[in-house]
Amino acid sequence: KALSRDYFNLFYVNTENETFIEYNATSDQDDLTIERHGTNFFEEARKDALTRLYPQDRIDFIKVFNKEYILKEIKKQGTFTLTYRVLIDSAPVYLNMKIMKMSQSGKYIIIGVSNVDSQMKQKETLDRIKQEQTTYLRLRALSEDYLCIYTVDLNSDIFFFCSSMRDYASLGISKEGADFFTVAHYNAKKVVFKDDVNKYIYNFTKENILKTINEKGVFELKYHMVIKEKLVYVYLKAVLVKEEDGDKLIVGVTNIKEEQ
Repeated sequence: KALSRDYFNLFYVNTENETFIEYNATSDQDDLTIERHGTNFFEEARKDALTRLYPQDRIDFIKVFNKEYILKEIKKQGTFTLTYRVLIDSAPVYLNMKIMKMSQSGKYIIIGVSNVDSQMKQKETLDRIKQEQTTYLRLRALSEDYLCIYTVDLNSDIFFFCSSMRDYASLGISKEGADFFTVAHYNAKKVVFKDDVNKYIYNFTKENILKTINEKGVFELKYHMVIKEKLVYVYLKAVLVKEEDGDKLIVGVTNIKEEQ
């Protein structure tokens, strides 16, 4: 019952005869209800995997989900954990399974299944953005005028930042994170010239940028920054890139040598 606060699904399994009881946590997390019980737990779980798991995860799941391997891992590590995807309403959802023995010498194991979809998808986004770093570093090398380049996942507002200028990188601006537009407004108060801060914050919003890109194909903004106590006139340009896993906003900031 105590474990149910972390897991929505629990299995109590006898490893000698493979009988099991499946419990479901109620919505208020105060009670457990018996969903089903049966025999041949590991065989039944592998059968379920062939129909319920995301196709790309089925083979890996079946390879490791057997009694001998799991008990070996528990003896070595203390627990056995596995992250995989199931299909819910035809969409893949990440689950995490954790297995441990009820006692050191006992024959019973308890299996907890929790939903980790939001955490895993955020990690996937961050990993993907990091992989794109090489592309932006090359782009940066081709154009020395770029002070910085951001890539922003518009589904999550997670962002990654590249700087080509040591002075710009020393401003203490976050190189990656979430909630890009809130972070951008916070940074503006530190690095945008005070006379231009209000203009920047007013114009540099997600809604305004996307609206402008939809109408004109590009979002542009000119303003002054303060870098090493010097005024630097900059040109910000943002474009939308459509990818299979969602839209990306690419934001580049360049130095304008002379105001026009």
